[in-house]
Amino acid sequence: MNPRDIRARLPSDLLSWRIPGPDLIDDVTLWENARKIFEDVNIYLWQWTDPCYQRAREGDMVLSSGFAYIRKQRVESWGSITKRFNNLNGSCHGATMADGHSAVARIIAIGDGGQNHLNALRKLACGADSLLVDNHTIPLWREVHFEDMVFGVFPFIGETLENCYAPWIKNSVGDIIDMILQALQGLAFVHSRNIAHRDADKANFLVQWHPESLDTMQVPIVRPRVYLNDFERAWELPTCIFSNDMDPLSHIYSRPTAPEVQSGEPYDAFKTDVWQFSASFWDFRSTVPAIDEVLEAMRGDNAATRPSSSEARDRLAVAFHSTAPIHLLIPPEVHEELLVCDHVECDRFPGGIAQRANAWSSRLRGVSDL
Repeated sequence: MNPRDIRARLPSDLLSWRIPGPDLIDDVTLWENARKIFEDVNIYLWQWTDPCYQRAREGDMVLSSGFAYIRKQRVESWGSITKRFNNLNGSCHGATMADGHSAVARIIAIGDGGQNHLNALRKLACGADSLLVDNHTIPLWREVHFEDMVFGVFPFIGETLENCYAPWIKNSVGDIIDMILQALQGLAFVHSRNIAHRDADKANFLVQWHPESLDTMQVPIVRPRVYLNDFERAWELPTCIFSNDMDPLSHIYSRPTAPEVQSGEPYDAFKTDVWQFSASFWDFRSTVPAIDEVLEAMRGDNAATRPSSSEARDRLAVAFHSTAPIHLLIPPEVHEELLVCDHVECDRFPGGIAQRANAWSSRLRGVSDL
């Protein structure tokens, strides 16, 4: 098939790529149409094996890229986790690089759409800044260009912070707060480069593995590294001031946002990142007062008194490091709420997005069966 014919089969905008249709099979058709683009640069797109997962080819060598690990206690049940991708977003697809490393391909830009995303990645995810210890941005391994489209290829990372206190994950308070502290370090670095992430929910932070120290009842010797992902809504700002009329995706955005975002007035986009990150932990309590006070302050309604990402990082670090690690080998307190919604109300989403949101919810519930 020639490039013109391939391009004609692919979406003309990013929203149509993210949500190609109301059914999950639409994702399969979309990426099958793009398969040759990646084959031409020696990247193999994984195959769908059921509506929830894509899997690497049988017989592919398992290579460590340093981004995904498995605890030995989980090998039997989760041994294939580094070769299986649970796709919650039509924008992404599991892949294998020419050298055998597991990766994730993502559409970043189509024409003028997505240029902020692309620019943020070029500034944070590659080059000298990508080597800095306090930069937790997921590395951009390569760009793939085709016609008016730009794809990014990223390392496959083992787990997500979204599940860090899910009932099937045995993380202690110490495990979880270490991840939160790293996430704040990464967010502060992004802000130091005048970039607001603007989707700083815990679901957009990835982690090499879950320590699950409540399973071993030992303080981990080694901690996993946390990575910041998904810069689709990111914006580079000369100052921190932002307004919703700058954002072409605001009308379809469904996550909770800080009170000031709805005011109609310009607001501090860096402070809203802090609010959103902490708000995504609304159902979590460490039961350590000094730690919980910091998390509560981060989601305070008053942006003027809300700490910046660097202030929150430093305050949480003091509280965390002032407590003996053995005293944090305790379970978190989690509110009696479902971690994944049973149903998404249709009036919150335009068009067929509600139908897909319910399908995504089903996929997430399936994670507990791994």
